[in-house]
Amino acid sequence: MAVKIMMTTHVHTVSGDATLAAAGQLMLHHKVGCLPVGRDEDILQGIMTVTDMLRAYVRQHETVS
Repeated sequence: MAVKIMMTTHVHTVSGDATLAAAGQLMLHHKVGCLPVGRDEDILQGIMTVTDMLRAYVRQHETVS
């Protein structure tokens, strides 16, 4: 089976300048686990995943033992 048969075609995106909170709200609202990060209309800069957000949260809240 080809990927194009299963892929999502209506994709929600976020700007690279968006806050993590805004990206998280967008993920929660649309019930998705990742967002393409774009610049302009057609330039993909990367992908923001739930795992990336969790990693950032843990880094920010780590305590030094």
